[in-house]
Amino acid sequence: MNEREKDSVIKALVKRAVGYKSEETSEEYGADADGELKLIKRRVVEKETPADVTAAKLLLALNGETDITALSDEELIELCSKLETELKQ
Repeated sequence: MNEREKDSVIKALVKRAVGYKSEETSEEYGADADGELKLIKRRVVEKETPADVTAAKLLLALNGETDITALSDEELIELCSKLETELKQ
């Protein structure tokens, strides 16, 4: 695995560890009088994926920052929030 691929994996892991929002679009088509397909309805839904504690544990273990086995779920969630704040800066 080259450095570029490793960076992509780490970015995906961070995204999963801190949670993210995504948009899902669904489109409905129907045939008009001429038989051509026309867009009838488009719906965009924003979905929020919450922070994942398992991804946060793995990320912290990879960075060697702390002994994650001794942390509670609340402490891990707090660390996720801290990481999210740092990433936004």
